[in-house]
Amino acid sequence: MSGAAPSVPPARHGLLILVLGVLTAFGPLSIDMYLPSLPLIGASFHTTAARVQLTLATFMFGMGVGQLLYGPLSDRYGRRPPLLAGVLLYCVSSLGCALAPRVEVLIALRFLQALGGAAGPVIARAVVRDLFSGPEIARVLSIMTLVMGAAPILAPVLGGAVLAAAGWRAIFFVLTGIGVLALALAHWHVPRRPPLPPTAALHHNVLVLLRDRRFVTSALAGAFAQVTLFAYISSAPFVFMTLLHVDAHGFSLLFGMNAFGFIATTQCNRLLLRRFSVAGIACAAAVYLCVMHALLLAVVHFSEPSLPRFAGALFLCVIGLGLVFPNVTALALEGHAKLAGLASSLLGALQFGAGALAAALVAGGHSAAPMVWMMSAGAALALLTSATLWRSSRAS
Repeated sequence: MSGAAPSVPPARHGLLILVLGVLTAFGPLSIDMYLPSLPLIGASFHTTAARVQLTLATFMFGMGVGQLLYGPLSDRYGRRPPLLAGVLLYCVSSLGCALAPRVEVLIALRFLQALGGAAGPVIARAVVRDLFSGPEIARVLSIMTLVMGAAPILAPVLGGAVLAAAGWRAIFFVLTGIGVLALALAHWHVPRRPPLPPTAALHHNVLVLLRDRRFVTSALAGAFAQVTLFAYISSAPFVFMTLLHVDAHGFSLLFGMNAFGFIATTQCNRLLLRRFSVAGIACAAAVYLCVMHALLLAVVHFSEPSLPRFAGALFLCVIGLGLVFPNVTALALEGHAKLAGLASSLLGALQFGAGALAAALVAGGHSAAPMVWMMSAGAALALLTSATLWRSSRAS
């Protein structure tokens, strides 16, 4: 533990990790629950699919911007005050999304919703670094992913059921309720980490992180992996429901299947860490991603469109990300116990910023090719940065 870390009895670690997993689920829940409703939102507001997709890109951008705020605040004022303020903003803006009269208002409120929700993952990662070190960080992050990863499995199914029963606005009422629950859990269970007096100006601490080659390389590897993930998330409804004529229920099942595979690989990561290094696993996973994306490109460009072939190749691509994210995050946070909040902020901002850019670039496409090429580019760049991490870890 770091010197200013909160004291949490080991017997309560399991409950705390569960709560932290819930807090990191804001992003997946807020994206995946409403994905099946995108076509109906467009019809409700009499607008184009590309304009409705901006509600997704804006949310991702808001998550990136928001993550820049909460880390430094949590280092300076403790973990809980900025966390509770952010979750409260999430609740209020989610309620506003449910009542939005125009698509432009929905786009703006989705930004505010993300700005509040960003507090969850940033401060959750910082709390993990407060309490754990070394490979244990990656193991705990893998457990948190088990909790967080239930969101992509359950959210599309829940969102589809709410959509069928009460319309798309009801989805945001449900998200408001989830936010209120998370607010209560954060208040009662997130430890009161003592604030740290500023040892240097913020810009100096940022430079410290940016001069750390391992931090920068790890953060870039996570950002490129996020490009792959968000290109998939933002385009999947269009590709499956419009091009491949899958209904909302079928899309929810396919999306949930991919999320289940992602979660399964994060749990395999805990076993692999017993025998292999964190950097080695991340590099091997990136190699796997590139091979699977080559297969996906072949399916898209050299065969007749087929739902089973496309869905199967996409599944093999998505599951590899479960071995990348926890390990590159652990490598980024490991050497910065006193700047855990700021490191978590920069890490998350870079990831969501890259993801938002990828989502915006593939928006409005007329085939699966933009999604697949963007995913493949992210995988290739993740391999380059992960290989650098692996080489530097072997040299040290």
